[in-house]
Amino acid sequence: MLAGVACAALMSLSLPAHAAASPQLPSPATYETGDAAVTAFYASRSGAPLWLRSGADSSAARELIGILQRAALDSMPSGPAFAQQVQALLSRAESGDQAAVSTADRLLSLAWVQYVGAIQTPPAGMTYADQWVTPR
Repeated sequence: MLAGVACAALMSLSLPAHAAASPQLPSPATYETGDAAVTAFYASRSGAPLWLRSGADSSAARELIGILQRAALDSMPSGPAFAQQVQALLSRAESGDQAAVSTADRLLSLAWVQYVGAIQTPPAGMTYADQWVTPR
């Protein structure tokens, strides 16, 4: 985990040219209906951001974006798309768009939940010789 955090901290967060030119807000259905637990979490916080509570230039958000950019290696092919959407939203947030901050924060939470689920799901068809190594 620490190696992943260190790698994420060293990665540059370059925004693709097409995302910078026309950042699109993801549809609310992307994050609101994607996971009831994420929706309930934000409802319990009255919508207060988690990842971006200290602003759009959050180190936690940058590290998670780095993780998402290479999440395809961890069986989450949608990770890079999440990262790209969040970067586009953060670009909008820099110009004062508070809706973009809120949407980016919820999208980061949804991506985190999906990422954790992906890394905790055992590979299909894997046979473990010793039961103690089988993921739970």
